[in-house]
Amino acid sequence: MPDDFPQRLIACSHCDLPMEVPALEQRQAACCPRCGAVVAKRFRGGWRRVAAFATISLVALFIALGFSYLSLSGGAGDSSASVVGVAWAMILERPLLGSLVGLFFVGVPALQCVAIFGLSVAFLRGQPSLRWRHVAALIERLGPWCMADVFLVGTLVSLIKIASLAEVTFGASFWGFVFFVVYLVAAYSSLDTKRVISDLHRNAD
Repeated sequence: MPDDFPQRLIACSHCDLPMEVPALEQRQAACCPRCGAVVAKRFRGGWRRVAAFATISLVALFIALGFSYLSLSGGAGDSSASVVGVAWAMILERPLLGSLVGLFFVGVPALQCVAIFGLSVAFLRGQPSLRWRHVAALIERLGPWCMADVFLVGTLVSLIKIASLAEVTFGASFWGFVFFVVYLVAAYSSLDTKRVISDLHRNAD
């Protein structure tokens, strides 16, 4: 993007056409006049919706990290595992792999959730400073690296084989992790970071 590109403009992600998006009402979206792609959107509930989703996701994350994830009982005895315990065991066994698993499955999603919560609170409290544009950009950049949903799907797939060998009991951590993933996705999907950055620059003018 050129250095002299006006920051209050939004560039279409498909055809790079720069445009200034007008104020949107709830449930409205702005489309690119050249290719028709959606360049900005506004959901019902606004920042209260985003803050509520982020808050639920954070509470669910604390539950996911503080309790047992699942328990197995069978002929070989009983055993249980937690998210933190699994990550730590992998770090001890394979430091690089374990660190990457903990980073992308828990660390990055947690950071994104905290950033979304902080940004929503800043907007709800009034006119946020232009510095929050860095937080909005960080949220967008972290999106492709949030793999908590991959961890959850991987757990469910692996249980297909384990269920035939032992009795599986889901702990509070598992359900906390489910809510964490669902509401983090909901919060991120309700947030238009490009429009947020454009609004911050417009308010700063």
